[in-house]
Amino acid sequence: MGCCQGRDEELRKKLKLMKPSQRLKQENLKSKEETFRTSDSTASGPATISSTYGKKHLQNYLDFCRKEKHYDQLLCLITDKTEIENPKAYISWADKPKTIGSLALVYLCQMCQKDQEIIAKASEPLLHVLMEHLKNGSEDLRDNSLMLLYYVLDFISEESVANMIELGIFSVLMRSIMCSKEELRHLTASVCYKIYRNRPYAQRLFIEMKGGRQLVQQISWSSENDTVLRSLLDYLAELLQDKDDHVMQEYIAKVNEERALDIIRDINNADKSAETLVAMDYLIDLLTSGETKE
Repeated sequence: MGCCQGRDEELRKKLKLMKPSQRLKQENLKSKEETFRTSDSTASGPATISSTYGKKHLQNYLDFCRKEKHYDQLLCLITDKTEIENPKAYISWADKPKTIGSLALVYLCQMCQKDQEIIAKASEPLLHVLMEHLKNGSEDLRDNSLMLLYYVLDFISEESVANMIELGIFSVLMRSIMCSKEELRHLTASVCYKIYRNRPYAQRLFIEMKGGRQLVQQISWSSENDTVLRSLLDYLAELLQDKDDHVMQEYIAKVNEERALDIIRDINNADKSAETLVAMDYLIDLLTSGETKE
Protein backbone atom coordinates (compact mmCIF):
# COMPACT_ATOMS: atom_id res chain seq x y z
CA MET A 1 0.00 0.00 0.00
CA GLY A 2 1.23 3.56 -0.66
CA CYS A 3 4.97 3.83 -0.14
CA CYS A 4 5.15 0.21 0.89
CA GLN A 5 4.37 -1.35 -2.49
CA GLY A 6 7.11 -3.51 -3.93
CA ARG A 7 8.79 -4.06 -0.57
CA ASP A 8 10.66 -7.26 0.09
CA GLU A 9 7.80 -9.37 1.49
CA GLU A 10 10.12 -12.16 2.56
CA LEU A 11 12.00 -9.80 4.85
CA ARG A 12 8.78 -8.53 6.40
CA LYS A 13 7.62 -12.07 7.15
CA LYS A 14 10.69 -12.55 9.28
CA LEU A 15 9.72 -9.64 11.50
CA LYS A 16 7.34 -10.09 14.41
CA LEU A 17 4.72 -7.35 14.23
CA MET A 18 3.84 -6.21 17.72
CA LYS A 19 1.94 -3.34 19.23
CA PRO A 20 4.25 -0.31 19.65
CA SER A 21 4.04 -0.38 23.45
CA GLN A 22 5.31 -3.96 23.45
CA ARG A 23 8.26 -3.15 21.22
CA LEU A 24 9.12 0.03 23.09
CA LYS A 25 9.40 -1.86 26.36
CA GLN A 26 12.35 -3.63 24.76
CA GLU A 27 14.09 -0.39 23.75
CA ASN A 28 15.53 2.60 25.61
CA LEU A 29 16.27 6.04 24.25
CA LYS A 30 19.18 5.82 21.82
CA SER A 31 22.53 5.05 23.50
CA LYS A 32 21.52 5.93 27.05
CA GLU A 33 25.00 5.23 28.39
CA GLU A 34 26.46 7.67 25.85
CA THR A 35 24.12 10.44 26.96
CA PHE A 36 26.26 11.30 29.98
CA ARG A 37 29.74 12.74 30.23
CA THR A 38 31.73 12.35 33.45
CA SER A 39 35.24 13.35 34.49
CA ASP A 40 37.51 10.90 36.31
CA SER A 41 37.59 13.05 39.44
CA THR A 42 35.70 11.69 42.45
CA ALA A 43 35.81 12.44 46.15
CA SER A 44 34.28 11.29 49.39
CA GLY A 45 32.73 13.48 52.05
CA PRO A 46 30.94 13.57 55.38
CA ALA A 47 27.46 12.21 55.92
CA THR A 48 25.95 15.60 56.72
CA ILE A 49 26.00 18.99 55.01
CA SER A 50 27.56 21.84 56.91
CA SER A 51 26.05 25.27 56.38
CA THR A 52 29.58 26.59 56.02
CA TYR A 53 30.35 24.39 53.02
CA GLY A 54 31.54 26.21 49.93
CA LYS A 55 30.99 25.22 46.34
CA LYS A 56 33.88 22.74 46.28
CA HIS A 57 32.73 21.03 49.45
CA LEU A 58 29.16 20.72 48.14
CA GLN A 59 30.41 19.13 44.93
CA ASN A 60 32.51 16.73 46.98
CA TYR A 61 29.45 15.93 49.05
CA LEU A 62 27.48 15.19 45.86
CA ASP A 63 30.25 12.83 44.80
CA PHE A 64 30.07 11.11 48.17
CA CYS A 65 26.28 10.70 47.90
CA ARG A 66 26.61 9.26 44.41
CA LYS A 67 29.34 6.84 45.45
CA GLU A 68 27.43 5.67 48.53
CA LYS A 69 24.06 5.67 46.76
CA HIS A 70 22.44 8.16 49.09
CA TYR A 71 19.54 8.85 46.75
CA ASP A 72 17.41 10.65 49.32
CA GLN A 73 20.17 13.12 50.13
CA LEU A 74 20.79 13.84 46.46
CA LEU A 75 17.07 14.45 46.01
CA CYS A 76 17.14 16.92 48.91
CA LEU A 77 19.72 18.92 46.96
CA ILE A 78 17.90 19.27 43.61
CA THR A 79 16.63 22.71 44.64
CA ASP A 80 20.04 23.96 45.82
CA LYS A 81 20.86 27.16 43.90
CA THR A 82 24.55 27.31 44.81
CA GLU A 83 26.36 28.18 41.58
CA ILE A 84 29.17 25.94 40.34
CA GLU A 85 31.73 25.86 37.57
CA ASN A 86 33.27 22.91 35.74
CA PRO A 87 30.71 20.27 36.77
CA LYS A 88 32.05 16.73 36.91
CA ALA A 89 29.13 15.27 34.94
CA TYR A 90 26.61 16.51 32.41
CA ILE A 91 24.17 15.33 29.75
CA SER A 92 25.98 15.43 26.42
CA TRP A 93 23.35 17.40 24.49
CA ALA A 94 22.19 19.69 27.32
CA ASP A 95 23.62 22.79 28.92
CA LYS A 96 26.15 21.92 31.62
CA PRO A 97 24.81 22.13 35.19
CA LYS A 98 25.18 25.61 36.61
CA THR A 99 24.07 24.84 40.17
CA ILE A 100 24.41 22.13 42.81
CA GLY A 101 20.75 21.24 42.26
CA SER A 102 21.23 20.75 38.54
CA LEU A 103 24.31 18.57 39.06
CA ALA A 104 22.40 16.47 41.62
CA LEU A 105 19.79 15.80 38.93
CA VAL A 106 22.47 14.61 36.50
CA TYR A 107 23.89 12.25 39.12
CA LEU A 108 20.43 10.84 39.79
CA CYS A 109 19.94 10.25 36.07
CA GLN A 110 23.27 8.45 35.88
CA MET A 111 22.35 6.27 38.84
CA CYS A 112 19.06 5.36 37.18
CA GLN A 113 21.09 3.21 34.78
CA LYS A 114 21.34 0.62 37.58
CA ASP A 115 18.86 1.65 40.27
CA GLN A 116 15.99 3.12 38.27
CA GLU A 117 13.11 1.72 40.34
CA ILE A 118 14.64 2.69 43.69
CA ILE A 119 15.30 6.25 42.55
CA ALA A 120 11.86 6.51 40.96
CA LYS A 121 10.14 5.59 44.20
CA ALA A 122 12.32 7.99 46.17
CA SER A 123 11.61 10.79 43.65
CA GLU A 124 7.84 10.42 43.77
CA PRO A 125 7.24 12.97 46.56
CA LEU A 126 9.26 15.55 44.59
CA LEU A 127 7.51 15.32 41.22
CA HIS A 128 6.06 18.79 41.77
CA VAL A 129 9.63 20.10 42.07
CA LEU A 130 10.57 18.54 38.73
CA MET A 131 7.48 20.15 37.18
CA GLU A 132 8.47 23.52 38.60
CA HIS A 133 11.94 23.14 37.08
CA LEU A 134 10.36 22.27 33.73
CA LYS A 135 8.11 25.30 33.93
CA ASN A 136 10.35 28.02 35.35
CA GLY A 137 13.88 26.62 35.67
CA SER A 138 16.96 27.50 33.67
CA GLU A 139 17.66 25.44 30.55
CA ASP A 140 20.03 23.09 32.37
CA LEU A 141 17.50 22.54 35.18
CA ARG A 142 14.75 21.94 32.64
CA ASP A 143 16.70 19.43 30.58
CA ASN A 144 18.06 17.50 33.57
CA SER A 145 14.66 17.42 35.28
CA LEU A 146 13.05 16.13 32.10
CA MET A 147 15.62 13.37 31.80
CA LEU A 148 14.98 12.28 35.38
CA LEU A 149 11.22 12.39 34.79
CA TYR A 150 11.73 10.09 31.78
CA TYR A 151 13.26 7.49 34.07
CA VAL A 152 10.91 7.75 37.04
CA LEU A 153 7.72 7.50 34.98
CA ASP A 154 8.27 3.76 34.57
CA PHE A 155 7.74 3.07 38.27
CA ILE A 156 5.65 5.78 39.92
CA SER A 157 2.03 5.20 40.94
CA GLU A 158 -1.06 5.90 38.87
CA GLU A 159 -2.08 8.45 41.47
CA SER A 160 1.15 10.37 40.96
CA VAL A 161 0.72 10.37 37.17
CA ALA A 162 -2.86 11.57 37.55
CA ASN A 163 -1.72 14.35 39.86
CA MET A 164 0.85 15.54 37.34
CA ILE A 165 -1.77 15.58 34.61
CA GLU A 166 -4.14 17.53 36.85
CA LEU A 167 -1.34 20.02 37.57
CA GLY A 168 -0.90 20.59 33.83
CA ILE A 169 2.11 18.53 32.86
CA PHE A 170 1.10 18.45 29.18
CA SER A 171 0.86 22.24 29.08
CA VAL A 172 4.39 22.42 30.44
CA LEU A 173 5.72 19.81 28.02
CA MET A 174 4.20 21.55 25.01
CA ARG A 175 6.81 24.25 25.52
CA SER A 176 9.66 21.91 24.66
CA ILE A 177 8.09 19.36 22.32
CA MET A 178 8.58 21.72 19.37
CA CYS A 179 11.77 23.51 20.47
CA SER A 180 14.80 23.93 18.22
CA LYS A 181 16.93 21.36 20.10
CA GLU A 182 16.31 17.98 18.44
CA GLU A 183 17.31 15.85 21.43
CA LEU A 184 15.02 17.81 23.73
CA ARG A 185 12.11 17.49 21.29
CA HIS A 186 12.46 13.73 21.14
CA LEU A 187 12.93 13.36 24.89
CA THR A 188 9.78 15.42 25.44
CA ALA A 189 7.83 13.23 23.02
CA SER A 190 9.08 10.16 24.88
CA VAL A 191 7.92 11.57 28.21
CA CYS A 192 4.50 12.45 26.76
CA TYR A 193 4.19 8.90 25.43
CA LYS A 194 4.94 7.41 28.83
CA ILE A 195 2.23 9.60 30.36
CA TYR A 196 -0.60 8.93 27.87
CA ARG A 197 0.15 5.24 27.16
CA ASN A 198 -2.78 3.06 28.29
CA ARG A 199 -4.49 6.04 29.93
CA PRO A 200 -7.58 7.04 27.91
CA TYR A 201 -8.13 10.29 29.81
CA ALA A 202 -4.52 11.32 29.18
CA GLN A 203 -4.73 10.37 25.49
CA ARG A 204 -7.81 12.55 25.03
CA LEU A 205 -6.21 15.49 26.79
CA PHE A 206 -3.02 15.14 24.73
CA ILE A 207 -5.09 15.09 21.52
CA GLU A 208 -7.12 18.10 22.64
CA MET A 209 -3.89 20.00 23.26
CA LYS A 210 -2.77 19.32 19.67
CA GLY A 211 -0.24 16.75 20.78
CA GLY A 212 -1.02 14.56 17.77
CA ARG A 213 -0.15 17.45 15.48
CA GLN A 214 3.17 17.91 17.27
CA LEU A 215 4.05 14.23 16.80
CA VAL A 216 3.17 14.41 13.11
CA GLN A 217 5.41 17.46 12.71
CA GLN A 218 8.26 15.70 14.50
CA ILE A 219 7.89 12.70 12.22
CA SER A 220 8.25 15.02 9.25
CA TRP A 221 11.37 16.64 10.72
CA SER A 222 12.96 13.34 11.81
CA SER A 223 12.44 11.29 8.64
CA GLU A 224 16.21 10.96 8.08
CA ASN A 225 16.96 9.59 11.56
CA ASP A 226 15.88 5.95 11.51
CA THR A 227 15.97 5.32 15.26
CA VAL A 228 14.13 8.50 16.21
CA LEU A 229 11.64 8.07 13.38
CA ARG A 230 10.74 4.54 14.45
CA SER A 231 10.03 5.60 18.03
CA LEU A 232 7.92 8.57 16.90
CA LEU A 233 5.89 6.32 14.61
CA ASP A 234 5.26 4.03 17.56
CA TYR A 235 4.26 6.93 19.81
CA LEU A 236 1.70 8.13 17.29
CA ALA A 237 0.35 4.62 16.71
CA GLU A 238 -0.13 4.18 20.45
CA LEU A 239 -1.97 7.48 20.67
CA LEU A 240 -4.49 6.32 18.07
CA GLN A 241 -5.55 3.15 19.93
CA ASP A 242 -7.12 2.46 23.29
CA LYS A 243 -5.62 0.09 25.83
CA ASP A 244 -7.48 -2.82 24.20
CA ASP A 245 -5.98 -2.01 20.77
CA HIS A 246 -9.24 -0.63 19.41
CA VAL A 247 -8.71 2.08 16.81
CA MET A 248 -9.91 5.54 17.85
CA GLN A 249 -11.38 6.95 14.65
CA GLU A 250 -11.98 10.35 16.25
CA TYR A 251 -8.26 10.73 16.94
CA ILE A 252 -7.30 9.41 13.50
CA ALA A 253 -9.50 12.06 11.89
CA LYS A 254 -7.71 14.76 13.88
CA VAL A 255 -4.17 13.70 12.93
CA ASN A 256 -5.18 13.15 9.31
CA GLU A 257 -6.25 16.79 9.30
CA GLU A 258 -2.54 17.46 9.83
CA ARG A 259 -1.64 15.40 6.71
CA ALA A 260 -0.29 12.53 8.81
CA LEU A 261 -1.00 9.93 6.12
CA ASP A 262 0.61 11.99 3.34
CA ILE A 263 3.68 12.75 5.44
CA ILE A 264 4.29 9.10 6.28
CA ARG A 265 3.70 7.93 2.70
CA ASP A 266 6.17 10.56 1.46
CA ILE A 267 9.01 9.33 3.71
CA ASN A 268 11.90 7.98 1.66
CA ASN A 269 12.09 4.33 2.71
CA ALA A 270 15.20 3.41 0.73
CA ASP A 271 17.55 3.61 3.73
CA LYS A 272 15.15 2.62 6.49
CA SER A 273 15.58 -0.43 8.70
CA ALA A 274 13.20 -3.35 8.41
CA GLU A 275 11.73 -2.49 11.83
CA THR A 276 11.01 1.08 10.75
CA LEU A 277 9.36 -0.11 7.54
CA VAL A 278 7.06 -2.34 9.56
CA ALA A 279 6.25 0.57 11.89
CA MET A 280 5.39 2.70 8.84
CA ASP A 281 3.09 0.00 7.48
CA TYR A 282 1.44 -0.44 10.86
CA LEU A 283 0.69 3.26 11.16
CA ILE A 284 -0.54 3.57 7.59
CA ASP A 285 -2.95 0.72 8.28
CA LEU A 286 -4.25 2.60 11.31
CA LEU A 287 -4.61 5.90 9.47
CA THR A 288 -6.57 4.25 6.65
CA SER A 289 -8.64 1.95 8.85
CA GLY A 290 -11.73 4.12 8.51
CA GLU A 291 -11.66 4.30 4.74
CA THR A 292 -14.39 2.53 2.77
CA LYS A 293 -12.96 -0.49 1.01
CA GLU A 294 -13.86 -1.05 -2.62
